[in-house]
Amino acid sequence: MKILLVNDDGIYSDGIHALWKALSREHDVVVVAPLEEQSATGHAITLFHPLRIEEVQRREGFSGWGVTGTPADCVKIALTHIKKEYTFDCLISGINRGFNTSNNILYSGTVSAAAEGYMAEIPSMAVSTAFQSKRFIEIAGFITDFLPFWKESPFFKEKLVLNVNIPDLPIKKTGGIRFTHQGSSMTQTELVERTDPMGEKYYWFSGRLIPDEDLRSDDGALMKGMISMTPLKFDLTDYQALDKMRTMEDALWKKLKS
Repeated sequence: MKILLVNDDGIYSDGIHALWKALSREHDVVVVAPLEEQSATGHAITLFHPLRIEEVQRREGFSGWGVTGTPADCVKIALTHIKKEYTFDCLISGINRGFNTSNNILYSGTVSAAAEGYMAEIPSMAVSTAFQSKRFIEIAGFITDFLPFWKESPFFKEKLVLNVNIPDLPIKKTGGIRFTHQGSSMTQTELVERTDPMGEKYYWFSGRLIPDEDLRSDDGALMKGMISMTPLKFDLTDYQALDKMRTMEDALWKKLKS
């Protein structure tokens, strides 16, 4: 398979190196990733300053292209410039340090890179694990083993992103795979104020997670030590509300124009 490999932790991260090493044994892997950390940049693209691209060589024969931009920038550049002659079979984004679940997927550069693939009609997967996890080699092996099953599955060609989150456990000691919905966990955000040595104030975001414990949700599955796989689409329309709103159109317009 021709695989586009991206992430938001940057091209020098351990997660992308582990995935490249595992996948490249059997597949044609093209790496295009940010030159610097781009976590929590969401689906931002760069419009108001130039982008630069440089070839990157790492240990064990790793090579790829580093971009001075966001994860979404990287996908666009891969498809329109670096490998514009390619027809990629799939896109994989990760392995991310930190789960991408629930409402937090809206902040995620990892998921957004996969969403950019989705927009280009490329089967796309986002892969994340716990922030403290060091199990990148094992997770990369699992994703490589899972890839043929994903390719043969009926949802491989559907227009969606498969959002995979893997707990910080040996794969064989997890509770197995659970196909989940996007949960409703919330982060209770706090702004922490501090003072630097010059007496100037500065701020950090902090917060506490209020988890969704429903076992059918992504966070709920992870709390039980299961591998969560969530099919995502990016039409944000609330169709139930829309149906109700449409019944009001004529009456509302009549009142507003009178």
